[in-house]
Amino acid sequence: MKLEISNFSTMLIPEAWDWVPKQADEVYFSCEFNIEPDDCSAAGHNFFIIVATPEGLAKKAMEFDTTDEKFIIDRNLIIMKNYSWGAFVDHLNEIVTACTRETWNESVLCLQRYFLWEFEDYDPDDS
Repeated sequence: MKLEISNFSTMLIPEAWDWVPKQADEVYFSCEFNIEPDDCSAAGHNFFIIVATPEGLAKKAMEFDTTDEKFIIDRNLIIMKNYSWGAFVDHLNEIVTACTRETWNESVLCLQRYFLWEFEDYDPDDS
């Protein structure tokens, strides 16, 4: 089984794949994407991650100084020294390749180390 990434979406940055930030501190955004097995053995699922540069993270931290929040983010974060969409997608592909296991469920367990999964903590028995 091979896993594939598709359907990227960034709410705050339309067409992020073409976006070139003017300054490094502009890079702090959420990205949603789909991962699915190429053999169609399971339906694709949505995963989420925050992408930031150190400068973007520092700017976000300064915004938190004006709130009562104690944490900016506690997981699902990629910090890039120099942002580019291509480098970001290449890194996602490296993670997905490293998390590819024999079954979809085993792969998802690994993927959750890096990304927020749309069904995280879902219990079908909780009705």
